Amino acid sequence: MEPNPDVIPDEKNPNVLNAMPQNVQNLFKLQAQNKFLGKDEPTNQEMLKDPNIKNAFLQRKQESFNQLKKWDDKRSLFLNTHRNLIETILLKLDKRIKISIFGMQSIIQFFRDRITQESEYIKFINIKLTKLSPLYRDTENNANIELYPGLTKAFCELDDLNIKKGKLLTDFVKYLENNIIRDILQKENSEYDKKVNQYKERIVSLKKSLSSLNVEAIQKSSKYSKLFQEMLQDTTNKFKTEKKDLYMYEMAFVKAATEQNLGSRKLAKETLELWQECLKLECGRIDTIKRSFQYYLAKYIEVYGKSTMVDIPNKILEIVDPVKDSENQFLIIKVLTQEELTFIKKTIDKNEVTFKELKVFFEEFEIKDMPQKPLVKKEITILRDVGGITKNFKECLFIITIDNNLLILDNPKEEEVNESTFCLNIDHLSLVPRKDAMLYDLIEKVPGFLFDSSNKFLIKLPNEDKLDELKHYLNLKS
Repeated sequence: MEPNPDVIPDEKNPNVLNAMPQNVQNLFKLQAQNKFLGKDEPTNQEMLKDPNIKNAFLQRKQESFNQLKKWDDKRSLFLNTHRNLIETILLKLDKRIKISIFGMQSIIQFFRDRITQESEYIKFINIKLTKLSPLYRDTENNANIELYPGLTKAFCELDDLNIKKGKLLTDFVKYLENNIIRDILQKENSEYDKKVNQYKERIVSLKKSLSSLNVEAIQKSSKYSKLFQEMLQDTTNKFKTEKKDLYMYEMAFVKAATEQNLGSRKLAKETLELWQECLKLECGRIDTIKRSFQYYLAKYIEVYGKSTMVDIPNKILEIVDPVKDSENQFLIIKVLTQEELTFIKKTIDKNEVTFKELKVFFEEFEIKDMPQKPLVKKEITILRDVGGITKNFKECLFIITIDNNLLILDNPKEEEVNESTFCLNIDHLSLVPRKDAMLYDLIEKVPGFLFDSSNKFLIKLPNEDKLDELKHYLNLKS
């Protein structure tokens, strides 16, 4: 990231200098004059003894606080609406999923009931139904004389008819159990449940993650606000010795807020994917149900023969369109209200909302960065040795803040504050050259009660201009 001259009170930039309060202008003019005359410059803490200068820096902290609050209020308002819309979609989808699950379970139960019904009939035919063929026979003395041969022949045919009917029904029951319930309905039902549950588990996990990110953002915001209030009310200059930097706390909160934004995007992405998956699954499900009943009716005709009563449901099933009917149930206007859609249109500046626009609103929303950095004097990109068997120089960002600190960030592109971020007191810094050209040890030596503490960083500068710039902003002698 290149230094931003618009946020620096740089005496080389008259436009920026003129925009500063008069007392701050005088401060930087004095620094420039002392540098020109070769005089030792006062430390930043010494300069802060001037109440005018201290008040100027407090004004900048107030300005930064107000800017951050305005940014976060706008961000929080959008995220709350964003989350509420996500919850609305999830509730609507969950309702349709429950209806679909109940419908499929009931259809499976219908076929099981038909199996029970037909099995009872088979049992009745085989065991309980009275046999006609033994009737009207003289069986005395082991004889078997048909008294009415014609009637007996008819009775035998009727008994055979029932036996054949029983076999047909047995085949029908097996067909319902194996071909329809097991191979079609249960297979589809298992796949449906598996896919829906996978999405639901991911959504639950993302909700838990987002909840943690919300707590983290609140905690970081609270710490930032607390430090700001302490600095605003400080009359004892206790922060002279305490290494606390308001901009570092601000960056920590902004990072937490950015992670919160990302968590909301991830949840939204998974929700929209569930929406599309539900449509796809429902389309397949309605097609499966349609085919199952067509197969059922075809087998029913084999057992019971054709009839007008069977033709009616068959003709209705023929005109069922699984794709069109399913799409109609998952239309955007059936999931989101007109008021909600109006808000989305206004936010993304569109007249219509399709799934493409929903993705833009829910997944690709942007929250603009704050326009200025009142707490920053200067940002300078430097190469720092991050360690290893041999020298390993990587780009890092030096941030000089109005709290008299130098922040060292190892991720300059994202300005990410983490456990590897260093905060050094500028009044305790020295720059020691090495034998190799443009290599320097940046040393922080902080006096202690018994022992001094120190931090040491090997840095590499590209040229003399960068060296002079660094010395100037760190208030080091040339």
